[in-house]
Amino acid sequence: MSNLFLTHSIVGREQLTGFEFHPEKPYRFCCICGALFQDEQQRQITPDSHVEDIARATIARQEWAISHAKTHTEKEHEQLRMSGRAVTPEAAMRLVPYGISPLSDMVLCDEHEHAARTAPRLPQDDAEGKLTTHVGFSGVRNKA
Repeated sequence: MSNLFLTHSIVGREQLTGFEFHPEKPYRFCCICGALFQDEQQRQITPDSHVEDIARATIARQEWAISHAKTHTEKEHEQLRMSGRAVTPEAAMRLVPYGISPLSDMVLCDEHEHAARTAPRLPQDDAEGKLTTHVGFSGVRNKA
């Protein structure tokens, strides 16, 4: 079964000082914890970008994913695979405020629907890949 995600705008984004995540630009997220990666390189990609720039940005996202996956146990990875879901409820709760909603999980699983419904309305931190933290965000992790 394919998993369906709905991407939407971040309601209240203009209220976030120093918030740099742009959902219309390339990014990568963790299906277990909902951590997001989008560095400046990703935010610079446009339809007119050179293939080399697109390739470097793609490699950076892949490298982040490989590195980040190691922060979770094999048991966590296996549990997600066995669940048949795209993301965990914890990841859904973190992703929804960024405009990334795991629609198929929300429709098929009450726990995911509840996580999405009770998620904060605004992101609580910015995506990983930033070089500096900004006032107004807690828990920003810098792994550029």
